[in-house]
Amino acid sequence: MKIRYNPLMPTYITLLPESIYSFLDTTSELYSAVEKDMHVALMRGEKISAIEKSLQSKYQIDSTTTRNVDHDLKGKHKGITKLRNSQAKNLKSTIRGIQSAIQKRLKKKVVTRKDRFVVHQKRRRLAIKQQKLDKLLNGRLSLCFGTKKLFHTQFNLKENGYSSHDEWLVDWRAARQSNFMMVGAKTYASGNQLCRLTSDGELKITVPICLVKEFSSHVSCDGVKFRYGQTFIDIALTPTRHKRGSNYRNGTERAVTHRFVKRSGRWYLHTTVELPDIPWVSHKQNGAIGVDLNVDSVAWTHCDQEGNLVSHGQVAIDLKDKSSGQTTHLLSQAIGQVVDIAVEKQCPIVIEKLDFSSKKIH
Repeated sequence: MKIRYNPLMPTYITLLPESIYSFLDTTSELYSAVEKDMHVALMRGEKISAIEKSLQSKYQIDSTTTRNVDHDLKGKHKGITKLRNSQAKNLKSTIRGIQSAIQKRLKKKVVTRKDRFVVHQKRRRLAIKQQKLDKLLNGRLSLCFGTKKLFHTQFNLKENGYSSHDEWLVDWRAARQSNFMMVGAKTYASGNQLCRLTSDGELKITVPICLVKEFSSHVSCDGVKFRYGQTFIDIALTPTRHKRGSNYRNGTERAVTHRFVKRSGRWYLHTTVELPDIPWVSHKQNGAIGVDLNVDSVAWTHCDQEGNLVSHGQVAIDLKDKSSGQTTHLLSQAIGQVVDIAVEKQCPIVIEKLDFSSKKIH
């Protein structure tokens, strides 16, 4: 049976025991400090390879910890860059629309006083949009540790429930030190070099060098189980031998990445794994199922490989007056029924890709 590569990497969440909260608070503060220094260096144009040794010496951490921080920071930079490119694309489209509207007004045989007033206003708006675009494209990468929303609350303390700036500062520092990540690697036991989770629910974390005197070399806890996704995590943790050159190394079936997140005074473990490979059961000679999403139904049509109609049907859905959660659940059920039909007929599913972004702008 043919196996296809499955890039889907879901994240599963569970609450951690309070016995390791003190360690997580201290470690998060350390990771946060390293991340900010690394971000400043990158904004100066320095490379990670050039500052890695100095960071390790300054904070007394190993190279693996540095790489974890680097991986997390690069992900944030990548997300901001993607968002900035999307904003620039929207601004360019808006600018083209304003320019077109100006030209349309000026091409009239008789340009009225109202036309000149509208053109003047549009040119002002055009200048503002162009200024925003130039700033977006030429400005440095902006990254706010602790969320921009919380940062701006310091300018209206009373309206946001703070009696003093010191009180706000406590929340601000906590938000900036609320999470850190340990990147997985399938060539290590339990799929991670620094954080080892077993199928029995034992979590063992390697303590950074600078914190060994306070917490010893390792911190561990039991009972770390996931209400959802435990099966996929157990599959990822399956012991596997990986070949490296002429040698073999004990590891796991999949890499297991852990992110520790603090919310409302509690620490949660966010574990990300790659799902197992999915058997490819569809074949082109069986035709294809085309899907059309409508307001009140999901319509499907099965055609053979020559394009001839074989069968058709629809799955009724009622999304009126439903919450976002209910809507997601109903759509998931409808899509599941269509997938079951495709599995039964062993043919691929085809759906049109619609992009209304440019239409929304205009």
